[in-house]
Amino acid sequence: MPPAVSALLPFLIKLLTAAGLAWLVAVFYVRFGTALADRRALARQFLLLTLTTLLIIHVVKTSIALSLGLVGALSLIRFRTAIKEPEELGYLFLSVAIGLAVGAGYTLLTAGGVVTVLALLGAQALLTRRRARGTGTQVFLTVTGPAPLAQELRRLTEAGFPAATLRRLDADAATATLAWLVPAPTDADALLRVQSALTALDASVQVSAVEQRELLV
Repeated sequence: MPPAVSALLPFLIKLLTAAGLAWLVAVFYVRFGTALADRRALARQFLLLTLTTLLIIHVVKTSIALSLGLVGALSLIRFRTAIKEPEELGYLFLSVAIGLAVGAGYTLLTAGGVVTVLALLGAQALLTRRRARGTGTQVFLTVTGPAPLAQELRRLTEAGFPAATLRRLDADAATATLAWLVPAPTDADALLRVQSALTALDASVQVSAVEQRELLV
């Protein structure tokens, strides 16, 4: 077998293994992740991130000069996308770890480690959901309106739902979006009364209420 072919075959095995593990992580994240953002959009980046990391490590692992040059090149890169959920950062690090470990030659060890990590995370997610079912259904309530009215939007919402827990706030100079976890109201008209109070402040206020479990599957 020509030397070029004999060197290419192990690299392709690494590439396919890393791609398979990245796909597994992406499927797991979409199914079991709890981030309220679009999980599918982030999961699509795991393959690119993993394989890019693998290629870099494969090239520089045998050359000190190349590794030092890589440090200088990467110092010019700024990652400016906001990470809104700590969970997102964890899965991004897991994707990078797969690329690093497989690129360094620890293919079987990486596969076993990833399967173990995902199994533990899956067990944790199932236990968490089981406890959540025992505490009753919750509603994810989102209110979007003019930024100057953010305090008033919060006051009115929490007056209508005293047990609500503020979980997220996104705001800029013009618009504020606030999100609460609310125990499912026993009064069917409670949400409508809160919506009427909020929209009375400003016609542009938008209110959305979704059962929490629908966001987690």
